[in-house]
Amino acid sequence: TVHDKRYSFRESVPADAPADVWERDPWKGLAKNVSFHTKADDAGAVQRENQAVAVVDPFSTGAHLAAGLEQYGVHIIRIFSAFNSPVASLVQEGLSINYDATVQHDDQALDQSAAVDATIAQLRELPWPVVAVIPGAETGVELADRVSSRMGLLSNGEELTESRRNKYIMGETVRAAGVRAVKQKLA
Repeated sequence: TVHDKRYSFRESVPADAPADVWERDPWKGLAKNVSFHTKADDAGAVQRENQAVAVVDPFSTGAHLAAGLEQYGVHIIRIFSAFNSPVASLVQEGLSINYDATVQHDDQALDQSAAVDATIAQLRELPWPVVAVIPGAETGVELADRVSSRMGLLSNGEELTESRRNKYIMGETVRAAGVRAVKQKLA
């Protein structure tokens, strides 16, 4: 489906709003929580299937991951795990990704469990079923684990999330599992 309007699940987006927030300041105009804009299919574009993959914080190499997913014909959703992320600008110049939706997680909410539930609700309002939620950058690991687990998708789960995010805890978790690990000391 090609949409010729931009939508927000909370309010209409003004007609003069930027068509692609990624090409501009990625945080400007993201006061709304969810929006999507699908560009008209280009000649030779991959036919899209009726399913989506969400990439949490598609920055740095995660942007390349999102670009690779585009070749598989799935709709690509980007989830920002934090407002004003310092790593949001880490996308290789010239890399082109046609995101079908943008979801902004509320990392400033006092009740993060409810905030994760709200992010999931926004994903479920999209016109495509989400079949996977994956981290695109280190900053997206925690939210990707929580969202994928709570949506019942293939997931690393939430139990060892900190072990995937904190390198000291990661080493100690590996050691506790009986695998040789580098000696380390928490300073």
